[in-house]
Amino acid sequence: MNGKLIGEGGSSKVYRIWSKEKNDFVVEKRSRYPLVWESVWLRKLQGFSVPKFYGIRKEKGCWILMMEYVYGKTLEELIAEQPAENKRLFEIVENVIIELIRIRRIYPDLVFCDLKPSNIIVNRDRQITFIDFDSVSRAGVKKICKGTRPYAAPEIFQGIPDRKSDIYSIAQIVWQINAWKLDGLFFGVIAPCIRKEVPKRQGNPEWLLKKIKIHRIKLQILHLLEVIGKKIRFLLLVFAVLFIVIWLLEKNHDIIKFTRAVRDCIIVV
Repeated sequence: MNGKLIGEGGSSKVYRIWSKEKNDFVVEKRSRYPLVWESVWLRKLQGFSVPKFYGIRKEKGCWILMMEYVYGKTLEELIAEQPAENKRLFEIVENVIIELIRIRRIYPDLVFCDLKPSNIIVNRDRQITFIDFDSVSRAGVKKICKGTRPYAAPEIFQGIPDRKSDIYSIAQIVWQINAWKLDGLFFGVIAPCIRKEVPKRQGNPEWLLKKIKIHRIKLQILHLLEVIGKKIRFLLLVFAVLFIVIWLLEKNHDIIKFTRAVRDCIIVV
């Protein structure tokens, strides 16, 4: 079988293939189960932050979904590489929420169901791309969903996805970026979005976007104050050293004057 295996899960395997026709790499997702549902949603979401759809076919009992190869790293990889509370990671989450809002203007009942860091690719410009649409559903429509703990909301495993389910997933991602801390961000932003009871859960993406932006601005201000504090401490250290040097020079000057006076007295005697 040609191509490099770049991912697998459940009954599917994902390969990176060189395409002479595209003069670039493409992705082939191969499964013994039909990939029609995933291809339908991939086609519907063309124009949003998803890979380009190149086609679907069946060969020798194997379903093959072909799409664009997206360059970049998964959000999962970036979280593992970067320290907690990194403001760049929060900016990526903002882009995820903004794109979800854009999609829901056209498909208001869409639920990804399996929104998690490994299903989000980020390029060098911090632009995001959603991948894996096998679990996409509509709110209130019963469906066997493939959720991943801890990102999937409880109703996903019950087969009853809700519009608030994806907000639950995003809030869990934010909590992971924040190193699972039980701090102000958790109690003020994350906790309201991950309540198990759907009616009690905060599910407004605009509300979550606003809160994340405010938190990122706070991080920027704290970082700026930290930089200023370091510069002030450096300047104080420089001034302290200069003061000591000047004091020593003056002290040394007085000693020299005293020594010369004693010498002159001796000569006179």
